[in-house]
Amino acid sequence: DEGRLRFDDLNAAERLASVVVRDAQGVARDVGYERGLPSIAERLRAARSRLLALASPFLTNEEGAAFAALAAALGVPALFLSPARGGEDSILRTGDPCPNRRGLIEGGLAGLEEEEVAPRLDSAGAVLLVGERILERLPGQALRRLESGSPPAYVLDRHLVPWARACVPARSWAEKSGTFTNVDGLRQAIAPALPSPAGVRAETEVLEWLVRALASAASPEPARSAAP
Repeated sequence: DEGRLRFDDLNAAERLASVVVRDAQGVARDVGYERGLPSIAERLRAARSRLLALASPFLTNEEGAAFAALAAALGVPALFLSPARGGEDSILRTGDPCPNRRGLIEGGLAGLEEEEVAPRLDSAGAVLLVGERILERLPGQALRRLESGSPPAYVLDRHLVPWARACVPARSWAEKSGTFTNVDGLRQAIAPALPSPAGVRAETEVLEWLVRALASAASPEPARSAAP
């Protein structure tokens, strides 16, 4: 079965276990979720006028809904990387490597074709990349642009990305629960096969946390009563 041996890095020693944020001098600091996510939310809010928010094609329905909510809070389109089709047959293979395309579209996300990514980066002031294996699916031209550091990128995945301004760890495909919607519109549940590393949060939790951080930053402080 295609993909059945893609488990070698699930317990890799170099797997990211905490939020890492780079300061103005480019120094990477392990700051944890509690400090890191509010800082990332503030950076995204500051860049939202030219922010490209792009999700992996492998999100579950629940992750897609949380990503759409974050994009709405930032006032930007919720996009997922739409992989090229091919290799279909008349038996089982649809030729679509995106297992939840229908679910993501029904959840309010729009597909961005691989060849459209690099032109979008030309006008982007910052990029939010969310979800497992999204870096694997980016076309080479777009990846090289991001590796140059412009535009700055914020990545939610399992690994520390040396050129990203911030990296947020999340659970792998073997550690998450949720649902996918197949081509016939049937919602199919997945369950964890492995425990996640200690302290690593679910992707939906991270995205919802960012939404709350944005709402908190946007809420005015209550008026102080005058001293008697």
